[in-house]
Amino acid sequence: MNLKHILVAVDFSTYAEKVLGAAIKVAEGRSLHITIVHVASQQALQDSCPDYQAYRSRLDELKTRLTGRLEPLTRKAPDLGFTFDVSAGDPAADHILELAEELNAGMVVMGSHDQEDQSSFGEGSVSEKTVLKSPVPVLTVHASAVESTVRKILVPVDFSPHSHEAAMIAGRICEQLGIRMVLMHVVEREAFPRSLKPGIRIHLEEGGLHRLIAREVQDFVNEIGDPGVVEDVVVREGIAHREIGRYVEENEIDLVVISSHGLTDMVYVDLGSVAQKVFRWSPCSILTLKR
Repeated sequence: MNLKHILVAVDFSTYAEKVLGAAIKVAEGRSLHITIVHVASQQALQDSCPDYQAYRSRLDELKTRLTGRLEPLTRKAPDLGFTFDVSAGDPAADHILELAEELNAGMVVMGSHDQEDQSSFGEGSVSEKTVLKSPVPVLTVHASAVESTVRKILVPVDFSPHSHEAAMIAGRICEQLGIRMVLMHVVEREAFPRSLKPGIRIHLEEGGLHRLIAREVQDFVNEIGDPGVVEDVVVREGIAHREIGRYVEENEIDLVVISSHGLTDMVYVDLGSVAQKVFRWSPCSILTLKR
């Protein structure tokens, strides 16, 4: 990723500092600018403000509140440039992506609320819609993140070019942070159709499948750059997003790096749909990459 500008979208929830802290961590060692924005509901503002002057005053009030809360954190990163902004737009996800395009931002960083969260940012739906629609990588910081430090990275792979790119980027993050990552492939039986058409059956022996995956894994590791950044390779059988979530919980993973577009042929599970489910249910922060 050739980052020069990061857009950080925050609300006034209890972990806005964690979201900005994660963006600052990404920016460490780089010469770039961070724009911190809060997107308010335009309709809600119009309904609550009797005239345009009151509307503008409310936006200014929100900006003052945002700056006062998060500016102390920016002082800890004097080498970076920061801009605070508050704007109004509906739907919020579309407005965030419009701002990202205007700023030529190479990444969006935002919070990922729990499904039960009823905050002003939208029950988690704003972040999910942003991830689904964004043409640039989106880092969603989970509410349970203790701090912005990343110690363990998991990269789900399906051996597609897109998951290869995800592993390459995760590898560079590992080199920057001095850590190692785990590659994970999940074999989903549903990905293997029982027949191509009536009368034609597919028989895949267990040993043959395991040998195929072993070769794919070895080739994949050899191609991602420095194999030394790979701590372990995990292969599991089951429902992909559930196995990924289970591994994250069992091993206290801090960050999942995943491509939103995977192979869709008869052999490998489509990581596009898996990425969406992982985003919804994974108990850690996620960096979602786009084709």
